[in-house]
Amino acid sequence: MAPTFFVCCLVWYCRQTVWQVLPTLSATLSDFLHYHRAAQQILSGRSPFTTYGYVYPPLLAGLLTPLASLDYLIARQVWFVFSQLCLLAAAWIMWRALGRDWIAACSVAFVWAAGEAAWESLLLGQIGPQLTLLLALAYAQQGWRRGLALGLGTAIKLLPGVAGLALLLAAGRRQKVEDERSLQATLRTAAVSALLLMAVPWLFVVCCLDGPKFPAKGEFFSGTPAILSWSVPSVVLRAIDSPRSGGPLPRNWYVGNNLMELQLPAWQRELSFGLAVATFAVGVIVLAIATRGRLDAVRLPFAMAACLALGLAAAPLSWSHYQVMQYPAVARS
Repeated sequence: MAPTFFVCCLVWYCRQTVWQVLPTLSATLSDFLHYHRAAQQILSGRSPFTTYGYVYPPLLAGLLTPLASLDYLIARQVWFVFSQLCLLAAAWIMWRALGRDWIAACSVAFVWAAGEAAWESLLLGQIGPQLTLLLALAYAQQGWRRGLALGLGTAIKLLPGVAGLALLLAAGRRQKVEDERSLQATLRTAAVSALLLMAVPWLFVVCCLDGPKFPAKGEFFSGTPAILSWSVPSVVLRAIDSPRSGGPLPRNWYVGNNLMELQLPAWQRELSFGLAVATFAVGVIVLAIATRGRLDAVRLPFAMAACLALGLAAAPLSWSHYQVMQYPAVARS
């Protein structure tokens, strides 16, 4: 029975993330287009933020410079293959962490096949599959390996760093000697690697490249009522700007994922930011009370996953494809 279920999940996964995505790779519009153009800007001696739609730390554009010399469509195909390999590697890591039996295989296969976020991430050419792999490593490894995975994920797209909050909660209590040593190694490596991997590329942009030193229209990060964003701040913004009965959707609902077109009043940006802070703070307090900081090697990955889920719920921007980063945690639970 278990092998049959596993094969069915595998077939469905291939249908969703390969068969349905391959025809879209020839499209000229995708999120990967911004990555590719930003990498091309670096090779031309210009800041990656010259690409108006590039709103990530500069490390990502730097890592993609090997693809910058390729034609966009070829680079898009290479990126798709690499993203698939990252998702499969993350699945393999979680299978090993869960016991390497058929129950573990079926649990992982079901999450990977049933989740829609993988399909969406691959369709858009997003960085989610790579971050999913780093989070799987963070949950399955210990010591400096866990810290390096968290640090690299933070330097690429900040959100994975929220999982590291569980390390600080654990550090507030005395642990077993072996757990304490592993925790200290993780904290040091995560902090140092995140700092270096963010600071060095940004210094390179500031000192060596022409053009803007920061993403355009930074207020975009303060919130959006876009339909595809499902954080607490986004839901509240939609509630206070709800459509009239029988009327069209508010403009910001469907253009809210475009930083060039979004026009959010200042008071709504402040409300969104305040809700994000409040949601995150309340969640951290509840987690600290529930765990009392007593997070051993077994419980720590669950607390890290809880922090990531909290971060996604509280973030002013939390697109539906971000949920691919929760695949490892859902499979583990």
